[in-house]
Amino acid sequence: MIPSKWHSSLVVVVVAAVVVIVIVVVVVVVVVVVVVVVVVVVVVVVVVVVVVIGRQCERGGRCEERTRWHKKENAILVTKVKEQQGQNTTAQGQNTTAIETYR
Repeated sequence: MIPSKWHSSLVVVVVAAVVVIVIVVVVVVVVVVVVVVVVVVVVVVVVVVVVVIGRQCERGGRCEERTRWHKKENAILVTKVKEQQGQNTTAQGQNTTAIETYR
């Protein structure tokens, strides 16, 4: 059994401990909420910026990296088409020669 002279001290200690625990829980909850809000805001800002820049690029706005990449890709496609046309011309010439030889 607890001596009666300690009862008031024990009540003060228990109340103080409960108050400290409540304060710690409230602080932790506030910190977690702030971190979640900051992360959500950062993600939303990044997504909006990416979408806006992407749309500007599609509309012909300033977007040097994409423009350079598209120019490079277009140059490769043009080269491939020219090579294909050259091969077709060569094949047509061979066919013409074969037909003339047959006649």
